Amino acid sequence: MSGARPPIVLATLGTAGDLHPFLAIARALQEAGEPVCVLSQAAHRAAVEARGLPFTPIAELRASTRCFAHPKVWHPIDGLGVFWRHLLLPALAPTVEALRALRAAHPQAPLPVLAGPLVLGARLLAEADPGLRLLTAATAPMALRSLGDPLCLGAWTVPRAVPRALRRLLWAGLDRWKLDPLAAPALNAWRAEAGLPKLGPGIFGDWLPSPRGVLGLYPADFGPPPEPGRAWPVEALGFPRDEPGPPPAALAPDGPPGRIVAYPGSVPTRSQDALAEAAWALAAAGRPLVWIGAPPPAWAGRPRPAGLRDTPWTALPQALAGAALFVHHGGIGATAQGLAAGLPQVLLPSAYDQFDNAERYALGLGPQPPRWALRRLPLRERLEAALAAPPPARAAPDPADYSWAGAPNAAVRRVVERLRALRSA
Repeated sequence: MSGARPPIVLATLGTAGDLHPFLAIARALQEAGEPVCVLSQAAHRAAVEARGLPFTPIAELRASTRCFAHPKVWHPIDGLGVFWRHLLLPALAPTVEALRALRAAHPQAPLPVLAGPLVLGARLLAEADPGLRLLTAATAPMALRSLGDPLCLGAWTVPRAVPRALRRLLWAGLDRWKLDPLAAPALNAWRAEAGLPKLGPGIFGDWLPSPRGVLGLYPADFGPPPEPGRAWPVEALGFPRDEPGPPPAALAPDGPPGRIVAYPGSVPTRSQDALAEAAWALAAAGRPLVWIGAPPPAWAGRPRPAGLRDTPWTALPQALAGAALFVHHGGIGATAQGLAAGLPQVLLPSAYDQFDNAERYALGLGPQPPRWALRRLPLRERLEAALAAPPPARAAPDPADYSWAGAPNAAVRRVVERLRALRSA
């Protein structure tokens, strides 16, 4: 084994939305003749191995189950602490062990790694072992700290009039009172064992991204790189938009024209109940609606409106083709799919990057009512207003915008180039 090339490692933790960009990249690497290995929580094993990709678990099934079952996992303030304690920290030591095993199997060759910013073991080991060549993958702009607009701290969007000096103070306060106390004890304990110095303030903003570089898995017009002066270079390469099968000749609509497509996310968020009631009411009023995911508990035992259809999962490019509106939880993958389809979107953020994604989507629409004003409207009224607005001028969705088996899109091809270059960097 030591004579073969080491695999290119792709490591991520989180929901299906966090996994899919890495699946598109891993598949394209494998199709290009590169050995690969995907590291993630055990809950994602089936999805990874269904693509024919080697998989190593770095968090037990019970860890992710406990994390996503926690009542505060989708809280805009407390959610990160839940995610940190129940999934990220339990994955730290297994990640280090998996990467050390790969390094030991190929001691003379560098080990290329692309990891999400919260795969802590990859970031720690890259500092202790220069043979581990780490690039950070930012699946959404929120992963990289910035002083520009939009600036979301939890559910609060900092007003545009707030000067940069005050924004810097806001971040410093968040680091001092929330983020550094959360992260420093466990990380510094590991660093002490490895003979590394303690981390200073600003762990999330300054230390988590790899100094070798960050690959933004979104286009520059959606997430411009943070201001100069950071210790890590950033390239915004585009949305991977992973799809499981071969490319179709065209994206045929999967449903009647004028339909609403509702997607609460791969893991139901706090917005699901309100979305379920609004979807039911609109379908009862005669609007065709497709619900992607398990039927909500609120629908149980009720006579189903004729135009309401639910499906456990369907390919989003076809589901969105010819639709009138896409309403979803605000995850970056769903947002990217809506942008490719050219659809009006209503985003219902709960936590993490979702508020930032919603603000960035709204910025691309031009002048809009403030989001706080829209949130005061009942959700059904918001959806009806979005349906009544003039439709955007849009071209037909292009299959080339997506990554298919045997046909990765331009963003994925760029990432593959950067990762293959790590072997000789």
